[in-house]
Amino acid sequence: MSTTFGIYKNNKNIKLIDDCLPEEYYISEAKENFIVVAFSGNNTGFYWKNELAPFLLDEIKVYPLDNSAQGIYTIGDIKKEMKDLKKIKPKTKELIVKLESYDPTAIIIKSESFSMNVIDDPESMIQDKLYLYIDKHAYHINTSGEIIDKLS
Repeated sequence: MSTTFGIYKNNKNIKLIDDCLPEEYYISEAKENFIVVAFSGNNTGFYWKNELAPFLLDEIKVYPLDNSAQGIYTIGDIKKEMKDLKKIKPKTKELIVKLESYDPTAIIIKSESFSMNVIDDPESMIQDKLYLYIDKHAYHINTSGEIIDKLS
């Protein structure tokens, strides 16, 4: 379940009902009284939506702006959740990268290869992004070596 978390500008405690903001806070004018600080997504985990949020005191209360709190009530809870997500080890696979240089007659004159472990786990909130740089061009590639997108 994805949720956006914010801090209340008026520095007042709001009592949650069934782990959610009371209905009157869901109207657009009321939402303007919150500063969005973090987002939790199904496949993304937690990430900050405000560059100053990681420096806030752990005891500052946060409120779910579009879903239930799911056990997150303070900045400290968000920091802990982010730290716990980093401990999860996703499944990986070995990716072999091979570079071959050919002469004009298509004979290999140089061959180099290396391998690295990459995340291969669609359930993981942590994902690897692979980039291939050739001269001034950059390509986003998948773990099968196929080009997903030309970036430049």
